Amino acid sequence: MNKYIKIVFAIAASFVLQSCEDYLDREPLRIIGSPLVYEDESLAEAYLSDIYNNIYNPFSLRYNDAPTYYMTDNCTDNGRTKSGWISSQSVVVPGLMSATRNPGEMSAWKYRAIRKTNEYIENVGASTALSEGFKTQTIAEARWLRAKFYFEMVKRYGDMPLITKAQTLEDELLLPRTPASDIWDFIDKELDEIDDILPYKAKIENGRATKEACWALGSRAMLYAQRWAKCIDYSKRIIDSENFVLNPSYSELFASKGGDAEVIFEILFSGKTTKGHRFDVYNLPFSYAALWGSQTNPTQELVDAYYMSNGLPITDPNSGYDPKHPYENRDPRFYATILYHGAEFKGKVMDTSSPDGPDAINKSALHTITGYYVRKHLDETLPKGVSWEECTISWKVFRLAEILLNCAEAENELNGPTDLVYNCIKPIRGRLNMDNFEAGLSKEVMREKLRHERRLETAYEDLRWWDLIRWRKSVEVLHGKYFHGVVVTKEEDGTVKYDMSYVVDNRPKQVFLEKHYLQPIPQGERDKNPKLTQNKGY
Repeated sequence: MNKYIKIVFAIAASFVLQSCEDYLDREPLRIIGSPLVYEDESLAEAYLSDIYNNIYNPFSLRYNDAPTYYMTDNCTDNGRTKSGWISSQSVVVPGLMSATRNPGEMSAWKYRAIRKTNEYIENVGASTALSEGFKTQTIAEARWLRAKFYFEMVKRYGDMPLITKAQTLEDELLLPRTPASDIWDFIDKELDEIDDILPYKAKIENGRATKEACWALGSRAMLYAQRWAKCIDYSKRIIDSENFVLNPSYSELFASKGGDAEVIFEILFSGKTTKGHRFDVYNLPFSYAALWGSQTNPTQELVDAYYMSNGLPITDPNSGYDPKHPYENRDPRFYATILYHGAEFKGKVMDTSSPDGPDAINKSALHTITGYYVRKHLDETLPKGVSWEECTISWKVFRLAEILLNCAEAENELNGPTDLVYNCIKPIRGRLNMDNFEAGLSKEVMREKLRHERRLETAYEDLRWWDLIRWRKSVEVLHGKYFHGVVVTKEEDGTVKYDMSYVVDNRPKQVFLEKHYLQPIPQGERDKNPKLTQNKGY
């Protein structure tokens, strides 16, 4: 919503009542917003823009008001974080999440945003000053946002209070938890109802809810809810519309700053003067960024998961994999996602060799702990020494490749490996110049292949953590594990040796217990509302 400038919102905010408390607070609640806000389309639109800012955004998360980089991939077998002050490393990996300490809480507990959304829906609907077209469209956008907020909560916490109206002092404010199945029903019903109202993406400003964003949210939400038929239905609406196409270049896709033909919905950034993010600041290798970088370190497990360029895994004797030259002829997504010894980046060749390479493993507390650095999402056009808010590559919330994977997985679970499954995978593999999966696979084998493909296609897109959880594989994959990295050394004759058995054990083993499949209800909210029961184990 680029045109909604801060000046306009500042005017709107001047009319908005102060001291907006959480819906569970026992202090008197008042409806947010002066009637004047809902008598002017510019002010109402600016207020809606502020609600959009509550969409979950892994690029810019904070914890306890201290800047941290909390990407969920760094809590999985895809990555590690080197610094103890990063909450994924200090809290999530060692299994220390509790009702009073949860790094995801500030971005996931969405009742403040839901309250604003409910009030927007009711106040705009009751306004006699706004045009009917404006009211109809922006209320549908607000309902999409509300469905998105509830999705972020139900996947974390399970049962949650379902509040769909603006509460007043006459209402019961202390509500019990609604069964998760009812919240999934609500999300599905909302999306079905606003489908016919929202415009196609081509007819509205980028960054706002669209018909296709509605379908994409439905595709992901129904996949998580294991409502396979509904996931297929939502997914096929996008696929059959042919409104989106895969970018032939995976690397160009993740260098885009808005408007890529594969992206269905994205969060846009315009730089330090208005709105930027900090991904590059936190994640550039040491020799490019020094103090704050190097926070996302891919594991050897992720590196080894990438296919060879012929589509075969490195464990296949026919793949052509050479452990003496481990990074040659690999899956194009590998080169777009990971920085490794010998990679060309920002005009120079990466040197991670020990002990003298400028980006060597464990060279200092500011270097990688796995021997690798992340490349995906980094902006190679930014100068060295990038400042805090200059990063402008967009966060891709939904894109076509994920929808294809959602559809393939749901269809395989519902009907086995039908033609639809193969047809969904074909363009994803085709972009990589790889053959489709072999014909005649069983449902179980196809399931594992789809999960593997999803891991590679969506690495560092905030999906791996949630995929392991919804598959109930987190305990098996993560608990009690150290993961591995690479130590690179140069011999006197110039040859390079790669020790890929290096165990990243200078951090605690990962702890993921059965209770961690749901996150704890924040204790502060339970103190306000005794009807909020706690999830088991916390």
